[in-house]
Amino acid sequence: TAVDGGTLVVGEDGTLLQVVGTTVTAVETGLTGDLRAVCEGSDGALRVCGAGGLVAVQEGEAFTLIQTGTVQDLNDCICGPDGALLAVGALGTALFLQGGEGATTPEAVPTASTLRRLDGPSFDDLVAVGDNGVVVRRIGGAWEKVRDESASFLYGVRWDGETAVAVGWSGTVALWDGVTWTMEQVPGAGVIEQVWGETPGDLLAVGKKGLFLQYLAPEDES
Repeated sequence: TAVDGGTLVVGEDGTLLQVVGTTVTAVETGLTGDLRAVCEGSDGALRVCGAGGLVAVQEGEAFTLIQTGTVQDLNDCICGPDGALLAVGALGTALFLQGGEGATTPEAVPTASTLRRLDGPSFDDLVAVGDNGVVVRRIGGAWEKVRDESASFLYGVRWDGETAVAVGWSGTVALWDGVTWTMEQVPGAGVIEQVWGETPGDLLAVGKKGLFLQYLAPEDES
């Protein structure tokens, strides 16, 4: 996860690393669970989510566990205004935390498929993707199903409010303009796990076995 001044990386046993240039610094979390995602709130404090329903908020130099009421793995999270947090995970789980304290509130998501990744231009317009090719969208606090396909698994997504790019199993690349889906495959790519970029015409993607891809839209010659 990119933050001001560097990049944050999370992992097993409460691991949190800060990468600035070529320097890697371990951040003490005091957590023992496996971490899956991290985001930085508008207050500058970090929030993390992970295996077994783990959600924790940074307070000074320590992290405080938040009561979530679930043991489902939380695979991704995004920070919103005023310390808010939204996390998604196994079996269609979505949890909302208001103000960075108290307990999380479950949200109704129209899928039982595991959600893997979450992205969007604002806290009120988010897209999550996951198993069985599921794509769900959150608008103003309510979730709706956009698509699903049992033969497809999606692991990463980039959504800017106009164009979605989702990636997954067997080199799958799914493009959505808000109306129509276009399905493509990158030959020999295998599993693509994440995609990001400033615009839909300039993207990077990574995957298993050291996979690294770049997409540049053809220049308009007209």
